[in-house]
Amino acid sequence: MTEGDNLRGPIIDLHVHSTASDGELAPEAVVARAAAAGLAAIALTDHDTLGGVPAAIAAGERLGVRVVGGCEFSVAAPWGEMHLLGYFLSPGTKVLEDFLIECRADRSRRGRAMVDRLHRLGIPVSHEDVMAEAEGGAVGRPHVARALVRRGQVANVHGLPRDVLARCVVRDGLAHDALFNPFWHHWIPQGPRVVTQS
Repeated sequence: MTEGDNLRGPIIDLHVHSTASDGELAPEAVVARAAAAGLAAIALTDHDTLGGVPAAIAAGERLGVRVVGGCEFSVAAPWGEMHLLGYFLSPGTKVLEDFLIECRADRSRRGRAMVDRLHRLGIPVSHEDVMAEAEGGAVGRPHVARALVRRGQVANVHGLPRDVLARCVVRDGLAHDALFNPFWHHWIPQGPRVVTQS
């Protein structure tokens, strides 16, 4: 190596989501964006589904981007929930697909429970609104957030800190709220009230 050598190798992203779960772009569009950004490879790691992997791989072959089939699994942890990334997974493996079907059913139940808690707090949004935002993909909190935006409960999901989305969290039998930070995809506990639009 000499002083002027470039140590930078290929650029890759090993944690990418599509509309197969809570991403905003279809799998093919994710790959197109990766190609436009100069990425050599991506791993499509949607939540609890491999549904977008075949389309992403096909797009990657056309666009010269290596696509690794992956998944982001929600798993139990001592502190509650943790996300675990799995790579080089093949869609169509029966045992894995059966497990993922159960995981998506759990996600749908959690989405319905969030909607029920929001109803109890007087916030109008329906499970159908959330399912429409998911467009057949694995349901997640961002779909509830987008449904709240569409229903006019908040201005947008990206306007923090001025505009915030609420997540009802039940602890010790009490409903609490939290601010949703869509950039970091996590919730910041806020206290015993639901924040809608400032």
